[in-house]
Amino acid sequence: MQDAVDVVLTSEHETSRVAACLFDTAHSAVTINMRPECLKTHFRWDDRLGASSQFIHAELAAIASFKGNLRGSHLCVTDPFCPNCAKNITEAGIRTVYIDHKGFQKDFIARNGDEFQSMSMLIAEKAGISVYVVNRKEGSVSPILSHSAQTRPTPSAIEFFDIDQGMKIEDAVMTFKKRFGGRDAWTVAFVREADGSPRGLLVFEALPPGITPEDFRTRGESDTGKYRFPIDPLTRLLITARRMGFTFLDPRIGCACVPSSRALVNALGFGVQGLILASELCDHDPSGADVLKIFKDKTLLTVERIP
Repeated sequence: MQDAVDVVLTSEHETSRVAACLFDTAHSAVTINMRPECLKTHFRWDDRLGASSQFIHAELAAIASFKGNLRGSHLCVTDPFCPNCAKNITEAGIRTVYIDHKGFQKDFIARNGDEFQSMSMLIAEKAGISVYVVNRKEGSVSPILSHSAQTRPTPSAIEFFDIDQGMKIEDAVMTFKKRFGGRDAWTVAFVREADGSPRGLLVFEALPPGITPEDFRTRGESDTGKYRFPIDPLTRLLITARRMGFTFLDPRIGCACVPSSRALVNALGFGVQGLILASELCDHDPSGADVLKIFKDKTLLTVERIP
Protein backbone atom coordinates (compact mmCIF):
# COMPACT_ATOMS: atom_id res chain seq x y z
CA MET A 1 0.00 0.00 0.00
CA GLN A 2 2.82 2.37 0.79
CA ASP A 3 4.14 1.97 -2.77
CA ALA A 4 0.80 3.21 -4.10
CA VAL A 5 0.59 6.08 -1.61
CA ASP A 6 4.12 7.17 -2.53
CA VAL A 7 3.16 7.85 -6.17
CA VAL A 8 -0.47 8.97 -5.92
CA LEU A 9 0.31 12.69 -5.99
CA THR A 10 2.13 12.29 -9.32
CA SER A 11 -1.20 11.76 -11.10
CA GLU A 12 -1.95 14.47 -13.65
CA HIS A 13 -5.59 14.51 -12.54
CA GLU A 14 -5.98 17.61 -10.37
CA THR A 15 -9.17 16.65 -8.54
CA SER A 16 -9.09 12.84 -8.26
CA ARG A 17 -5.67 11.26 -7.82
CA VAL A 18 -5.65 7.47 -7.43
CA ALA A 19 -2.82 4.95 -7.32
CA ALA A 20 -2.69 1.16 -7.26
CA CYS A 21 -0.14 -1.57 -6.68
CA LEU A 22 -0.83 -5.00 -8.18
CA PHE A 23 1.41 -7.78 -6.89
CA ASP A 24 2.12 -11.47 -6.42
CA THR A 25 5.05 -13.21 -4.74
CA ALA A 26 7.49 -12.27 -7.51
CA HIS A 27 6.14 -9.22 -9.37
CA SER A 28 4.53 -5.85 -8.74
CA ALA A 29 3.21 -2.97 -10.82
CA VAL A 30 2.63 0.47 -9.31
CA THR A 31 0.43 2.80 -11.35
CA ILE A 32 -1.62 5.99 -11.13
CA ASN A 33 -4.74 7.02 -12.97
CA MET A 34 -3.22 8.30 -16.17
CA ARG A 35 -3.96 9.56 -19.66
CA PRO A 36 -2.72 7.67 -22.71
CA GLU A 37 0.25 9.64 -24.06
CA CYS A 38 -1.42 10.21 -27.42
CA LEU A 39 -4.20 12.24 -25.78
CA LYS A 40 -1.87 14.71 -24.07
CA THR A 41 -0.98 16.56 -27.27
CA HIS A 42 -4.62 17.11 -28.24
CA PHE A 43 -6.60 17.81 -25.06
CA ARG A 44 -6.44 19.54 -21.70
CA TRP A 45 -6.39 17.08 -18.82
CA ASP A 46 -9.96 17.96 -17.81
CA ASP A 47 -11.55 17.77 -21.28
CA ARG A 48 -14.29 15.15 -21.42
CA LEU A 49 -14.52 12.58 -24.18
CA GLY A 50 -18.19 11.77 -24.44
CA ALA A 51 -19.26 10.06 -21.23
CA SER A 52 -15.66 9.38 -20.19
CA SER A 53 -12.70 11.23 -18.80
CA GLN A 54 -9.38 10.79 -20.61
CA PHE A 55 -7.89 8.80 -17.74
CA ILE A 56 -7.27 5.09 -17.50
CA HIS A 57 -8.21 4.14 -13.96
CA ALA A 58 -5.26 3.14 -11.80
CA GLU A 59 -6.60 -0.38 -11.29
CA LEU A 60 -6.85 -1.04 -15.04
CA ALA A 61 -3.46 0.59 -15.66
CA ALA A 62 -1.97 -1.87 -13.16
CA ILE A 63 -3.63 -4.80 -14.95
CA ALA A 64 -2.24 -3.57 -18.28
CA SER A 65 1.34 -3.24 -17.00
CA PHE A 66 1.59 -6.24 -14.64
CA LYS A 67 4.20 -8.84 -15.70
CA GLY A 68 3.15 -11.63 -13.35
CA ASN A 69 0.19 -14.01 -13.35
CA LEU A 70 -2.97 -11.94 -12.98
CA ARG A 71 -5.05 -14.85 -11.75
CA GLY A 72 -4.68 -15.03 -7.98
CA SER A 73 -2.82 -11.72 -7.66
CA HIS A 74 -3.53 -9.01 -5.07
CA LEU A 75 -4.31 -5.32 -5.46
CA CYS A 76 -3.69 -2.34 -3.17
CA VAL A 77 -5.51 0.86 -4.12
CA THR A 78 -5.62 4.28 -2.47
CA ASP A 79 -9.36 4.75 -3.06
CA PRO A 80 -12.49 2.56 -3.08
CA PHE A 81 -12.90 1.02 -6.52
CA CYS A 82 -15.73 2.05 -8.82
CA PRO A 83 -18.11 -0.54 -10.37
CA ASN A 84 -16.21 -0.44 -13.67
CA CYS A 85 -12.97 -1.29 -11.87
CA ALA A 86 -14.78 -3.98 -9.87
CA LYS A 87 -15.74 -5.64 -13.16
CA ASN A 88 -12.18 -5.34 -14.47
CA ILE A 89 -10.77 -6.80 -11.24
CA THR A 90 -13.03 -9.85 -11.53
CA GLU A 91 -12.20 -10.28 -15.22
CA ALA A 92 -8.48 -10.20 -14.44
CA GLY A 93 -8.82 -12.89 -11.77
CA ILE A 94 -7.46 -10.74 -8.92
CA ARG A 95 -8.04 -12.48 -5.59
CA THR A 96 -7.78 -9.79 -2.91
CA VAL A 97 -8.20 -6.00 -2.82
CA TYR A 98 -6.79 -3.75 -0.09
CA ILE A 99 -8.10 -0.16 0.19
CA ASP A 100 -6.34 2.62 2.08
CA HIS A 101 -8.60 3.87 4.87
CA LYS A 102 -8.06 7.51 3.84
CA GLY A 103 -9.73 6.75 0.53
CA PHE A 104 -13.08 6.56 2.29
CA GLN A 105 -12.75 10.25 3.15
CA LYS A 106 -12.16 11.31 -0.45
CA ASP A 107 -14.20 12.46 -3.42
CA PHE A 108 -15.35 9.15 -4.94
CA ILE A 109 -17.18 7.96 -1.83
CA ALA A 110 -18.73 11.41 -1.33
CA ARG A 111 -20.19 11.25 -4.83
CA ASN A 112 -20.64 7.50 -5.40
CA GLY A 113 -20.88 5.81 -2.02
CA ASP A 114 -24.15 4.12 -2.97
CA GLU A 115 -22.64 2.64 -6.13
CA PHE A 116 -19.65 1.34 -4.15
CA GLN A 117 -21.95 -0.50 -1.76
CA SER A 118 -24.65 -1.65 -4.18
CA MET A 119 -22.45 -2.50 -7.19
CA SER A 120 -18.70 -2.60 -6.49
CA MET A 121 -19.03 -4.69 -3.34
CA LEU A 122 -21.74 -6.88 -4.84
CA ILE A 123 -19.54 -7.66 -7.83
CA ALA A 124 -16.64 -8.51 -5.52
CA GLU A 125 -18.84 -10.67 -3.29
CA LYS A 126 -20.28 -12.69 -6.16
CA ALA A 127 -16.80 -13.25 -7.64
CA GLY A 128 -15.34 -14.45 -4.33
CA ILE A 129 -12.95 -11.50 -3.95
CA SER A 130 -11.94 -10.50 -0.43
CA VAL A 131 -11.77 -6.77 0.34
CA TYR A 132 -9.87 -5.22 3.25
CA VAL A 133 -9.27 -1.71 4.62
CA VAL A 134 -5.66 -0.86 5.50
CA ASN A 135 -4.87 1.71 8.18
CA ARG A 136 -1.15 2.34 7.77
CA LYS A 137 -0.81 4.52 10.86
CA GLU A 138 -2.39 1.89 13.12
CA GLY A 139 -0.82 -1.00 11.23
CA SER A 140 -4.21 -2.70 10.91
CA VAL A 141 -5.95 -4.63 8.15
CA SER A 142 -9.72 -4.95 8.61
CA PRO A 143 -12.04 -7.07 6.45
CA ILE A 144 -14.99 -5.55 4.64
CA LEU A 145 -15.63 -8.75 2.73
CA SER A 146 -13.74 -11.94 3.51
CA HIS A 147 -13.94 -15.34 1.83
CA SER A 148 -12.21 -18.10 3.78
CA ALA A 149 -12.53 -20.61 0.94
CA GLN A 150 -12.05 -18.69 -2.28
CA THR A 151 -12.84 -19.96 -5.72
CA ARG A 152 -11.94 -18.27 -8.97
CA PRO A 153 -14.88 -18.21 -11.37
CA THR A 154 -14.00 -19.10 -14.93
CA PRO A 155 -14.85 -16.27 -17.35
CA SER A 156 -17.52 -17.26 -19.85
CA ALA A 157 -18.52 -16.07 -23.30
CA ILE A 158 -15.02 -16.41 -24.79
CA GLU A 159 -14.23 -18.50 -27.88
CA PHE A 160 -11.05 -19.37 -29.78
CA PHE A 161 -10.68 -20.19 -33.45
CA ASP A 162 -7.94 -21.16 -35.89
CA ILE A 163 -6.54 -18.55 -38.22
CA ASP A 164 -6.49 -19.99 -41.72
CA GLN A 165 -3.54 -19.18 -43.96
CA GLY A 166 -4.03 -15.80 -45.59
CA MET A 167 -6.96 -14.96 -43.32
CA LYS A 168 -7.24 -11.31 -42.33
CA ILE A 169 -9.01 -9.87 -39.33
CA GLU A 170 -11.46 -8.21 -41.75
CA ASP A 171 -12.45 -11.74 -42.84
CA ALA A 172 -13.13 -12.74 -39.24
CA VAL A 173 -15.28 -9.65 -38.65
CA MET A 174 -17.31 -10.44 -41.77
CA THR A 175 -17.74 -14.06 -40.64
CA PHE A 176 -19.03 -13.14 -37.20
CA LYS A 177 -21.21 -10.36 -38.59
CA LYS A 178 -22.98 -12.97 -40.71
CA ARG A 179 -23.10 -15.45 -37.81
CA PHE A 180 -24.55 -13.13 -35.18
CA GLY A 181 -26.25 -10.38 -37.14
CA GLY A 182 -27.04 -7.54 -34.74
CA ARG A 183 -27.96 -9.76 -31.80
CA ASP A 184 -24.72 -9.75 -29.82
CA ALA A 185 -22.00 -7.34 -28.74
CA TRP A 186 -18.61 -8.91 -29.45
CA THR A 187 -14.99 -8.16 -30.29
CA VAL A 188 -12.43 -10.21 -32.17
CA ALA A 189 -8.63 -10.12 -32.35
CA PHE A 190 -5.73 -12.11 -33.77
CA VAL A 191 -3.34 -13.02 -30.97
CA ARG A 192 -0.20 -15.02 -30.36
CA GLU A 193 -0.17 -17.42 -27.43
CA ALA A 194 2.71 -17.60 -24.98
CA ASP A 195 4.13 -20.59 -26.93
CA GLY A 196 4.05 -18.59 -30.18
CA SER A 197 0.93 -20.19 -31.67
CA PRO A 198 -1.45 -17.84 -33.54
CA ARG A 199 -5.09 -17.90 -32.42
CA GLY A 200 -8.28 -16.06 -33.09
CA LEU A 201 -9.94 -14.66 -29.95
CA LEU A 202 -13.66 -13.88 -29.84
CA VAL A 203 -15.05 -12.17 -26.73
CA PHE A 204 -18.65 -11.26 -25.96
CA GLU A 205 -20.24 -8.81 -23.56
CA ALA A 206 -20.91 -10.61 -20.27
CA LEU A 207 -22.07 -10.12 -16.72
CA PRO A 208 -19.43 -10.39 -13.99
CA PRO A 209 -19.17 -13.89 -12.46
CA GLY A 210 -22.15 -14.65 -10.25
CA ILE A 211 -24.20 -11.59 -11.22
CA THR A 212 -27.68 -12.52 -12.45
CA PRO A 213 -30.62 -10.61 -13.92
CA GLU A 214 -32.23 -10.91 -10.48
CA ASP A 215 -29.50 -8.63 -9.11
CA PHE A 216 -30.73 -5.92 -11.47
CA ARG A 217 -34.32 -6.26 -10.33
CA THR A 218 -33.75 -6.53 -6.60
CA ARG A 219 -31.45 -3.52 -6.47
CA GLY A 220 -33.33 -1.31 -8.91
CA GLU A 221 -30.34 -1.06 -11.24
CA SER A 222 -30.59 -0.48 -14.97
CA ASP A 223 -28.26 0.04 -17.90
CA THR A 224 -29.21 3.71 -18.20
CA GLY A 225 -27.14 5.13 -15.33
CA LYS A 226 -23.46 5.97 -15.06
CA TYR A 227 -22.54 2.37 -14.20
CA ARG A 228 -23.90 -0.87 -15.56
CA PHE A 229 -23.30 -4.50 -14.66
CA PRO A 230 -22.30 -5.93 -18.08
CA ILE A 231 -18.61 -5.85 -18.98
CA ASP A 232 -18.18 -4.35 -22.43
CA PRO A 233 -16.57 -6.77 -24.90
CA LEU A 234 -13.67 -4.50 -25.94
CA THR A 235 -12.35 -4.02 -22.40
CA ARG A 236 -13.01 -7.73 -21.71
CA LEU A 237 -10.90 -8.68 -24.71
CA LEU A 238 -8.00 -6.47 -23.62
CA ILE A 239 -8.00 -7.93 -20.10
CA THR A 240 -8.47 -11.50 -21.38
CA ALA A 241 -5.44 -11.19 -23.65
CA ARG A 242 -3.35 -9.85 -20.79
CA ARG A 243 -4.57 -12.50 -18.33
CA MET A 244 -3.76 -15.32 -20.75
CA GLY A 245 -0.37 -13.95 -21.75
CA PHE A 246 -1.32 -13.21 -25.37
CA THR A 247 0.21 -10.57 -27.61
CA PHE A 248 -1.62 -9.06 -30.56
CA LEU A 249 -0.67 -10.18 -34.05
CA ASP A 250 -2.62 -7.25 -35.46
CA PRO A 251 -2.97 -4.00 -33.48
CA ARG A 252 -6.51 -3.62 -34.81
CA ILE A 253 -9.59 -5.02 -33.08
CA GLY A 254 -12.84 -6.06 -34.74
CA CYS A 255 -16.06 -4.88 -33.05
CA ALA A 256 -19.71 -5.69 -33.63
CA CYS A 257 -20.64 -2.04 -32.99
CA VAL A 258 -19.15 1.26 -31.85
CA PRO A 259 -17.68 0.81 -28.34
CA SER A 260 -18.46 3.12 -25.44
CA SER A 261 -16.36 6.23 -24.89
CA ARG A 262 -14.84 4.63 -21.76
CA ALA A 263 -13.89 1.48 -23.70
CA LEU A 264 -12.29 3.59 -26.45
CA VAL A 265 -10.09 5.42 -23.93
CA ASN A 266 -9.13 2.07 -22.40
CA ALA A 267 -8.23 0.73 -25.84
CA LEU A 268 -5.78 3.59 -26.42
CA GLY A 269 -4.21 2.80 -23.06
CA PHE A 270 -3.63 -0.81 -24.14
CA GLY A 271 -2.03 0.26 -27.42
CA VAL A 272 -4.87 -0.55 -29.81
CA GLN A 273 -4.24 1.26 -33.12
CA GLY A 274 -7.42 0.63 -35.08
CA LEU A 275 -10.97 -0.70 -35.07
CA ILE A 276 -12.82 -2.65 -37.73
CA LEU A 277 -16.57 -2.19 -37.27
CA ALA A 278 -19.28 -4.59 -38.34
CA SER A 279 -21.89 -1.89 -37.71
CA GLU A 280 -22.06 1.85 -37.13
CA LEU A 281 -24.61 1.33 -34.37
CA CYS A 282 -23.47 2.31 -30.87
CA ASP A 283 -23.13 0.02 -27.93
CA HIS A 284 -24.92 1.25 -24.78
CA ASP A 285 -23.17 4.66 -24.95
CA PRO A 286 -24.37 6.94 -27.80
CA SER A 287 -21.42 9.30 -27.24
CA GLY A 288 -19.06 6.55 -28.38
CA ALA A 289 -19.68 7.53 -32.00
CA ASP A 290 -18.61 11.13 -31.36
CA VAL A 291 -15.47 10.04 -29.51
CA LEU A 292 -14.57 7.56 -32.23
CA LYS A 293 -14.88 10.31 -34.85
CA ILE A 294 -12.58 12.55 -32.80
CA PHE A 295 -10.01 9.75 -32.49
CA LYS A 296 -10.24 9.06 -36.23
CA ASP A 297 -9.95 12.73 -37.21
CA LYS A 298 -6.91 13.18 -34.98
CA THR A 299 -5.42 9.92 -36.35
CA LEU A 300 -5.38 8.35 -32.88
CA LEU A 301 -7.24 5.33 -34.23
CA THR A 302 -7.83 4.03 -37.72
CA VAL A 303 -11.46 3.10 -38.34
CA GLU A 304 -12.72 0.72 -41.03
CA ARG A 305 -16.29 -0.35 -41.71
CA ILE A 306 -17.21 -3.79 -43.04
CA PRO A 307 -20.02 -3.39 -45.61
